[in-house]
Amino acid sequence: MLPSTSLASGKELHGSGAPVASSSAISCLHRHALESIFAFCSLFELAQLLPVCRDFHSAVRSMAPIAEKVWRNLSSAALTAAMGSPLARHIAELGEPGCMGLTLGPEQLALLADRASNLRHITCRPDLSAGAAFAETRWPARLDNLKVFVALPRRSHLGDAALVARVTERVNALLISLAQLTQLEHLVLMALPSSYFVPAAISFAPLAALTRLEYFYSNFPFTSAREVDASAGAAAHAEQLKALTSLRELQLFGEAAMRKLLLTPPHGWQFEELNLGWSDEVLHLLPTVPSLTQLRLYVPEEDATFLHGLPNLTHLELTLRSRPPLDTSAVLAALQHCTKLTTLVLLGGMQLHFGSDALAACLRHLPLLGSLRVDCTRFGSLSFLTALSRQLFDLELRSMGVGGQQLPPAELDPIKSLSALECLLLVGIRFEGATEAAVVDALRAALPKLESCEVR
Repeated sequence: MLPSTSLASGKELHGSGAPVASSSAISCLHRHALESIFAFCSLFELAQLLPVCRDFHSAVRSMAPIAEKVWRNLSSAALTAAMGSPLARHIAELGEPGCMGLTLGPEQLALLADRASNLRHITCRPDLSAGAAFAETRWPARLDNLKVFVALPRRSHLGDAALVARVTERVNALLISLAQLTQLEHLVLMALPSSYFVPAAISFAPLAALTRLEYFYSNFPFTSAREVDASAGAAAHAEQLKALTSLRELQLFGEAAMRKLLLTPPHGWQFEELNLGWSDEVLHLLPTVPSLTQLRLYVPEEDATFLHGLPNLTHLELTLRSRPPLDTSAVLAALQHCTKLTTLVLLGGMQLHFGSDALAACLRHLPLLGSLRVDCTRFGSLSFLTALSRQLFDLELRSMGVGGQQLPPAELDPIKSLSALECLLLVGIRFEGATEAAVVDALRAALPKLESCEVR
């Protein structure tokens, strides 16, 4: 630390031959030092530092934003007061996780737009009582992540045309207002729990202006209300959402019929990730999106030919389901076409069995596979692991049969051949004559790169 007398008088800093430091240079150095220290403070701590002295006040105002998350559910008055403080520029995220966040009307959003210059993420329930006028609402321009909760018509509103029209007007005004958010990358539209259907007159067309949008999630009940024009409305909504061609990930909760409409050509999707859940009816449409790199879904074990058309998959999680006995040969044959896989998860629980030879034949076609998880009834042998001896670094095997299973001690050898292995988890698999601790010790001795090893 420099002596305070030197800072005050500007005396020579490095001996008699050094130039005299100007007071402005020292002041700048002092401010930068304070800014560096304050960068480790929370918003609450900055609020305490702000009134201490003029130098502290200046440093808090000039320092780089600390990107603070404000998760408390502020009242309108508290929000207005917060936006009047120099600390407003330090707020990057507003809203409470796990709930609807703040209720924000046009006035509050305009205040955030003017004062919270670094606000990037909001979770809120917009106050749409202004009706069509809400379309003119200003949002903070730098938002890149937005989660909004919206009230849609309830089941009891099916016969109330005036109320449905009013809700439609409000939701359309919200969607129009969102078109200004040209920096938006993540958008989540959540319908309140009592919502029953999406009126056909609601238009998602304004969202096409969000050219940087990469992630879109919604639980809107697009096709749940058969008593209204759900089919026609869902088809129109699907066409509007197809204009969001910048999306890399799309999730529509519980909307299998809507997913089918969205994946039916023509479309310009370039998805990288899909999480489809129970979606048998869209499996044959997946090859229309060859850009997919990550896929999670449930499939019947006899229908996996869709994998032939997904050459770019790197992460695949399949949960196989059918009535026993299960024949996994079709799935293993189809997997051989996914030669870019780096992560493979095969789940099926207590009714699934993979033959070791068939599994080995499949894995030999996956030269980039580094992470493997297999859950099945029992493993006849672990010899299939020799097909991955050079590249596998993460392995998880679960024997889901009642009481697990016991394998001969020689079955440890295929695991020991995995020279690159770093993480290992064995569940329900035991080796004759060896305790769990002994198995772990033997594997650690044979595998020098092994960092995490658990047998249970």
